[in-house]
Amino acid sequence: MCMELVECTNQYWEFVRTLRIDPRVIGGFINQSYISKNDQKKFMKKKSKFFRICIIDKKPVGYIGLIGVNKDEITLCVDPFYHNKGIGSFMLKELTSRSSINLWSKVKLKNKSSIKLFEKNGFEKGLVKGNLIYYYFKNEK
Repeated sequence: MCMELVECTNQYWEFVRTLRIDPRVIGGFINQSYISKNDQKKFMKKKSKFFRICIIDKKPVGYIGLIGVNKDEITLCVDPFYHNKGIGSFMLKELTSRSSINLWSKVKLKNKSSIKLFEKNGFEKGLVKGNLIYYYFKNEK
């Protein structure tokens, strides 16, 4: 399976939105509010340069992005049909290898697949606060 990470051009904005609000994955996100097409367009016009899309056989299967004030917080999602195929690990490795800053993510305690993903890919478990675990990646560059 040949994976590549490409820029999040406007052809992928609707893919990101529909995946993000998919009932099979939305429970894993901290903010679970509905995202309208118009809200997504406004957000992506400003922030799409901080997102990448994972492509397999010319088809988008997941996304990874940097959010927050400092663009150092990771958000990611993989289409449930493609879970457990190494896509999350691929995206994390690509992002961390291309980055020159320290990165972090917060994960719900009940999101076992994301916990496993971050721990498997060299992120240090940090503070546990409420129902969240914070993971940190110290960039050695």
